[in-house]
Amino acid sequence: MTTLLYFVPAFFELPNQDKVFMDLKKILPCNIQQFYDNRKVFILTLDSATPLYCVFFFNLFTLGQCLIFFTTTLIKLIRQSRNKALAASQRTLKMRRKLVMAIVIQTLCPCILISIPMEYLITSTYLNHYDQSLNRLVMIFFALHGIFATLTMVFIHQPYRETTLGSVYWIFRWTRKARKNVHMLNTGALYFTLSRPLNANLDISKILLAVYTWFYAFTISLLAVLFIYRYLAVFNQKHLKFFRGFSMLIWFSYCSFFGFQYSIGTYTFMTFDDISFAYFRDEVPLRYNMTLAEIPAMGIVAYDPVDGSIRWWNVMCLLNIFTIMAIQYTIMICCGLKMHWEMEDKIKYYSPALRRHHQQFFKTLVIQISAPTMTLFAPLVFIVCLPMFNMEIDMSVGVLICSFTMYPAIDALIVMYVVSDYRKIALKLLKSVTRKMRKPFKSPKSGTKSVAKRPEPMSTSTQVANE
Repeated sequence: MTTLLYFVPAFFELPNQDKVFMDLKKILPCNIQQFYDNRKVFILTLDSATPLYCVFFFNLFTLGQCLIFFTTTLIKLIRQSRNKALAASQRTLKMRRKLVMAIVIQTLCPCILISIPMEYLITSTYLNHYDQSLNRLVMIFFALHGIFATLTMVFIHQPYRETTLGSVYWIFRWTRKARKNVHMLNTGALYFTLSRPLNANLDISKILLAVYTWFYAFTISLLAVLFIYRYLAVFNQKHLKFFRGFSMLIWFSYCSFFGFQYSIGTYTFMTFDDISFAYFRDEVPLRYNMTLAEIPAMGIVAYDPVDGSIRWWNVMCLLNIFTIMAIQYTIMICCGLKMHWEMEDKIKYYSPALRRHHQQFFKTLVIQISAPTMTLFAPLVFIVCLPMFNMEIDMSVGVLICSFTMYPAIDALIVMYVVSDYRKIALKLLKSVTRKMRKPFKSPKSGTKSVAKRPEPMSTSTQVANE
């Protein structure tokens, strides 16, 4: 109830927005605008008294309740542990001590991340002190409260900790076991795994193989969305509203659509029939010491082994994959070329810093086209096209699938290398880490030796001290 009502009094004194905006421009040191992307700036009030009193009493009321319940619970637990009449087992006492520690830490978390920053806001408002850096730091503390509260709950309470660590271990174990592989045999391609993901039966494991392809299609579709966003950020900023709030569901649906198209097409067109099953039946035991009927697998055979005719049902899988890749790659190329042709004319009216910033991001996007080309598109194009050449081959190309996992790291390195702001911060952090790592390995006698080498009178005192 307090959370819903503490800010209501300020709304009874709403000022005229146009007039108060002009007054605000005279007060603030920075140049502000009344509209940002067709959204008008709302000013609650210039009189800080009412909001200050509201926030102060809300903070006092909330913090007071927390302190009362915290102190009462702590005293009760301490008294019960010291009362001999209520003697408990060692296990119960240990659980109570853990509970006390958990309550203390869970109380300190909101106090440090919310109450103390709130007290600063109240004090700075009362003293009419303005510091943008500290205000941003306060907002960061507010945003960190959610994740710290969750981490505190997980790592302090044993049941939550064991469940979370168990889930992480289970996911890691599953990802290690469920290795996907592709085997090329002349005009055929076999997509399989030698383990059973989640210990599921054979049919469910085949579905999970198809689900794995959903993530690949979602990733390459997300790359196209990234290029669309960067193009709109430079040339048509009013359409950036589609990248805010619930409008983000449009792009999630866009990426998911191609993900479902890829995975459903894989499961539908790669399901074994009599010809494709017989085509790989003798090869799998020779290569992997398991029969084809024992492992989750799907396969395609582009040409009939008997008469050499095209098997269109299996070829449709290759066309489906190629169509999805072509759509995303076309969007990336078109946005990149459009930015290249119109970039200079568009950003010549920007400030030098903003112009340099956009140029660096454009270079990043250009290089980011080559990174997914080498790690995401080229390996799959090779796998898709190889069966159509009707060559005599017999090899495993699972290592090409491993290249998919290289892209996130390469993409991050590209951004840090091209954008100077990111590069400077990364180098600064690297130097700080290496400096801290070198300190424990420095010889404690190095300072003494350097003093002893100096031909000064202090060297004698140093020798006496060493003796």
